[in-house]
Amino acid sequence: MINNSFDEFYEIEAVIPSLQMEYGLDLDIYTVKELGYKLLKQIGNIYQTVYLYVGTPVNGELELPCKVANILAVTNNLTFDYTGFPRRKDMELYDLQSANELHITGQYIDYRFEDSVIKLYRNNDRNDYNETVYVLYGSQLVDDKDFPKITYFEKEAIAAWCYFIETKKKVAMGLMNGSLLELAQKDYKQKIDQARIPQKLTNNLIDKLLNIRLGYNMKVYGKRSGF
Repeated sequence: MINNSFDEFYEIEAVIPSLQMEYGLDLDIYTVKELGYKLLKQIGNIYQTVYLYVGTPVNGELELPCKVANILAVTNNLTFDYTGFPRRKDMELYDLQSANELHITGQYIDYRFEDSVIKLYRNNDRNDYNETVYVLYGSQLVDDKDFPKITYFEKEAIAAWCYFIETKKKVAMGLMNGSLLELAQKDYKQKIDQARIPQKLTNNLIDKLLNIRLGYNMKVYGKRSGF
């Protein structure tokens, strides 16, 4: 049974089996990524999740590993076990998409957020904070190679788009009948329409994924965070 849910996400590599099974087409992953990225920009969906980054500041500064939409909390203590959540291979970065609810307590740390760097403060002054800190922040949902994760419908749309592009090349070279190009164009346009979802769902997906409860003693200097 095919899962057509918008809440089920795939990595871009999942397009290749769809290409092979539905269109009998073999493309390398680099071509699929290049064409897929262009199509995703055309579709316009953006999905966010909450990441937990565990790191140790250097001279009171901690650089976050990927793009940040908004900081939710910076703390030196967490009251839940995060080790079972999906982790990036090369760093202490956890995807909390599957969490139902997080109760975050403990000592919140004052900070400024500038150019992907968190600068830690104590009593309004910079300090040489060198203890482990936990940063929860919203960001676009991506895979280990920072490529956006995709829904089932987007996966199918990318496969149809790749087939259309390859068919267009072969028709131009006289290797395929032009009527096949019309069918391929109709197919990918239909699947693009299926892949698009209401903007309110893409922007507020995080509200469905997590209910985060923060303490009242958190202070943020400079750019204020929060959904």
